[in-house]
Amino acid sequence: MFRLFLFMVLAVFYTGSANAKYISEYLSDVEVLLLEKKYDQADVEFKKVKKSVQNQSVSGSIVRLIYKDTVDWLKKIDEITNFIERVDGNEELYKANGNYGVSLKNCQERDCERYDTGMINSGLPSSLPFSSNLVAYVNSYRKQTIESFKALNMRLNEAAEAEKQRQREERKAERERKKLEAKLKREKEEQERQRKKNEKRIAIDNEVAKINKLAKSSGYSGYSNMSLIAMIYKTQKEGGLEKHLNNIVGCHDLDKKPCERWYPKLKAIQVLDDGILYSFSEYSGREYVNFTIFADREKGKIYQEGQSFENSYYVFNGMLSYTTVAGAKKTVPSFSKAELH
Repeated sequence: MFRLFLFMVLAVFYTGSANAKYISEYLSDVEVLLLEKKYDQADVEFKKVKKSVQNQSVSGSIVRLIYKDTVDWLKKIDEITNFIERVDGNEELYKANGNYGVSLKNCQERDCERYDTGMINSGLPSSLPFSSNLVAYVNSYRKQTIESFKALNMRLNEAAEAEKQRQREERKAERERKKLEAKLKREKEEQERQRKKNEKRIAIDNEVAKINKLAKSSGYSGYSNMSLIAMIYKTQKEGGLEKHLNNIVGCHDLDKKPCERWYPKLKAIQVLDDGILYSFSEYSGREYVNFTIFADREKGKIYQEGQSFENSYYVFNGMLSYTTVAGAKKTVPSFSKAELH
């Protein structure tokens, strides 16, 4: 692009054009002022010499327009150069727009200070009525400005990419930090759960040991930490009912949920003179559980069919035989309420 532009400019001045040579002689003083960036003085000087430019091929009005376009272009390049200098050292305030533009960050579009390489290349006349010195200056100024602008654009792009990378790493570090915090939180919560679980286990062990000691001191063989229903279900599966003779079952104060859940389903089906028959029937754990037990009546209490089994401590007394209403003989586990003292 630059070589093509340079060729076009030089072609005007080095083809032996008498008109160009003739006009440039009148503009020598103007050129000096343009090179010194004294544009207002150059305008004054140009007004003095423009009337002297009389030529059939290149009229004064054309020269005047070319001169004006040239000065406007030089002023614009000065403005872009000043912009590049302002950005240097304050690059955090500016951003690259693609590969060719630079603008101020965080500004409204219509008020945004923005420049691009297209502005450098546009507006310069293809023929200049000046000497080769000024033409060389224009070409050099243009090349230098484009190179400086592209270098600035590249630095801003690299800075933007570095900032994006920094933000990516920062987000990654933040994710890792939160991940670690979550892990530590889970570990702490698990430790707290284990601590509470251990405390509860120790408390339960102490409670069971206390009840077991109290049971033995009250004349029983001991205490099994399970509900009556769990005991029946276990012995139906595994046998060993004899191991529970004179043994107390029931839920202690630290874990009443099993008894509170299942005892309401153990219902009185027949009230006898000396006790009550209770029946349990439930589909649980993918199997049907069904059994009947006998429990002594307590003095002063009135019982009725359909009444739920009372949540308390009970002792297994062995098996009891009775005759059903239909005349059949049946044997069931017998329980009585434990008397702990």
